[in-house]
Formats: sequence, C-alpha cells, structure tokens
Amino acid sequence: MHATYCGPAPLPGELATSWNLDPILLAALFALGVGLRRDRAGLAGVAVLAIAFVSPLCALSAALFSARVVHHVLLIAVAAPLLALAVPAPRPGGS
Repeated sequence: MHATYCGPAPLPGELATSWNLDPILLAALFALGVGLRRDRAGLAGVAVLAIAFVSPLCALSAALFSARVVHHVLLIAVAAPLLALAVPAPRPGGS
C-alpha cells in the first residue's frame, strides 16, 4: 500500500490530532491568502482549500471513500469556482 499526501488513515481515536501541518502547504495557503486578500471569493476559496488539505478530513479521505468524495467535491465544486471568481478575466487585446 502506498502512502498518500494526507498521511496514513487515522484510527478513530486519532482523528482529532490528524491535522496536516506541512510547512510548505501552510506557506502556500498563506501566500495565496495574501495575494487574494482583497477579494472575498478568493479568501473563501483559500479557506475551503485549508479545510480540504489541513483539517483531519484530508487524512480521513485515505480511509473512507465517502470522505474522499467530500474532499473532491470541496475542491471541484466549491474551491475552484471561488478561486476562479477571484482571478480577473483577461482583457481582449492582451492588455
């Protein structure tokens, strides 16, 4: 069995302590939050990414298919549209 990014599947008693505190992940989320700090949709998207990748939901998705589905729905149906709203659309003519 190969390891997942979110770590090994936690036992029921370990779920509350299964937070993903990867420094690179936290730095990337912080930088993204700083870059999108003026846009509510962008900040909401970063918050959803934090829930998906930092919270115990990430580790739980290694064990339960239903948690993996919730994880992917958060990323695809919630975070992606919010982040897309935060990024300005390109102007015609390239300027």
